[in-house]
Amino acid sequence: MKDTTFWILLGIGLYWTYCIYWGIKGYLKAKSAAGYYIAGRTLPIWLFILAATATSFSGWTYVGHPGTIYSAGLAYAFAGLYAITIPFTGVLFLKRQWILGRRYGFITPPEMYRRVFDSKALGFAVILIAALYSIFYLAVQLMASGLLFCILTDGFIPYFGGAVALSLVLVFYVSMGGLRSVAWVDALQFFLLVIGITVIGIGAINAIGGIDAFLDGLRNLDPYYTQGHGVMVLNTNWKDPATGLPMWTGLMMLTYMFALAGIQCSPAFTMWGFSNRDPKGMPWQQVVGSSLIVGFILVIFSTIQGMTGLELRDIIGNEAYSKAGLEHLIIGAGGKGKSSDALVPRLMLDFLPLPLMVLVAVGGLAAMQSTGAPYISSFAAIFSREIVTPYLRKKREIKESTEIWIARGLSLVVVALAFSVSYFRPDLMVMLGGLATSYAFQLFIALFAMAYLRNTFTGKGITAGVYAGIIAVTLTYGGVPLLGDIFPAINEFLAHYKYPLSIHCCGWGILANLITTVVVSAFTKQTKEERRMRNEIHDYFAKVDYPSESAKKWRTFVKFFAPFWWIMTFVGAPIFANGYWFGVPAQWVWIFIWWILGVFMMWAMAWKAELSTMPKEEIVPIDEAAAKTITED
Repeated sequence: MKDTTFWILLGIGLYWTYCIYWGIKGYLKAKSAAGYYIAGRTLPIWLFILAATATSFSGWTYVGHPGTIYSAGLAYAFAGLYAITIPFTGVLFLKRQWILGRRYGFITPPEMYRRVFDSKALGFAVILIAALYSIFYLAVQLMASGLLFCILTDGFIPYFGGAVALSLVLVFYVSMGGLRSVAWVDALQFFLLVIGITVIGIGAINAIGGIDAFLDGLRNLDPYYTQGHGVMVLNTNWKDPATGLPMWTGLMMLTYMFALAGIQCSPAFTMWGFSNRDPKGMPWQQVVGSSLIVGFILVIFSTIQGMTGLELRDIIGNEAYSKAGLEHLIIGAGGKGKSSDALVPRLMLDFLPLPLMVLVAVGGLAAMQSTGAPYISSFAAIFSREIVTPYLRKKREIKESTEIWIARGLSLVVVALAFSVSYFRPDLMVMLGGLATSYAFQLFIALFAMAYLRNTFTGKGITAGVYAGIIAVTLTYGGVPLLGDIFPAINEFLAHYKYPLSIHCCGWGILANLITTVVVSAFTKQTKEERRMRNEIHDYFAKVDYPSESAKKWRTFVKFFAPFWWIMTFVGAPIFANGYWFGVPAQWVWIFIWWILGVFMMWAMAWKAELSTMPKEEIVPIDEAAAKTITED
């Protein structure tokens, strides 16, 4: 065993000891279903800020994001602005979901959707989305962990072994302690994530010869890597008909950002919302933790990592950073995956001293765990409470303690399913992650109706729209994971229609979703129960969460500024930001400018428009059953 391998394993071992400690502590504390699933609705403000931010950014961010910048250049670097687009949906919906959860005692998202829209079919759709999202997103984390382990230990820990090790630790502390243990572990992971990405970026730019040498190198790269890729590609897929290269066009980036916004639309994030003691921490997480802090390190340091890899390959001629060199690194260590996903481990091995490499390796692992953990937890909670336990209760009485143990067993199930995806379909991480979040974004219209629309759209229309969106996402992704491996002809056919017109599958999904929702709603009516429930919750919102006079003016402003920001940031870039500004590629300057404006937008929405501030009145549970879900156990 090499010294590097020993110290990396020691650092990871100490970190995992911390994780196991919180698993045991959570196990001793969680006695009720509410305590286990949503921490008894008592998570402290600061804990939510750190944990929810860490959850939003993952092994995909740590490894896959810089790797894709290396593959596609600055046209893809706009994805760093998902530090803003991810919490954007949180600002819109999370506080109102918290209000509904506390008022009506909802523990799992399907309970909420089913009750509000009087639709069992919608409840099942939410269960389906939770499964698809959890499995595919967890697969990304397992892929990243296996890759990082096998490369950094030079094959001492094989690809499969690294993924197994991560999953065993995850399953232990998540299944034992529930969401409270997940939150305490994620709190540390936030700092490790931020430090790790920053250190790798500084190491990379130092290795290239400093900032001046780095900027000089940018001017000598192929324009594909420094200029925009246009607004749209007129093709059945997203590749340039002339060159065959993938094109991160303005429409592709816009709709890809829709997909990333799906993270805080997901059932897992709804459960994070339910777990809060109060919403005080929400704007701090959305504006400061995510948009400002993580946004800065992604726009600057992750971009530096990816572009440094390009300069090492194309300007300096370092063969280790060629596609073949990175593939050799993966294969030589016994790993699997796309060549670009090996960029970050390569930078770590080449340019970081041993102490920093250990810290960064633990940070990378933390990034993967911080995202994987809540999706294991939410999958287990939803399937235990919504499917397995109700079925068993038809035959005999089931205690809450039994329900919790069923959820613990289901944690193993979701990990096994994610393993099958990561093994059979080692797609580019950002692509598979984008598929997972695209499914979650199909809940956007339902959430918008729940939070702001009293009578617009019917439950039947919203339900049909969600299913239509799921189907459209799957068909335009370019292949059906797992099913396509059984029937290869399916994937061979769909591969020709991957992201038609360079519009991400999430864009096609939400378009099909919206059209279906509008059409079906036009020919159906709300049921009496749906009308009663939606009137009741919107009357309650008007009573406890009304905007001040100042907030009304800010809401009018953000109604116009938010769409303007989305369109100009992503679609405007290839039109207006070409060439070089101030000696820097205009694309990167454009990203930085619109990151600053995006932070302003989030501040205006969360605080000034009062979309994430405390309700005007205390939220009182509607009955004793709802009150019992608030527990300090």
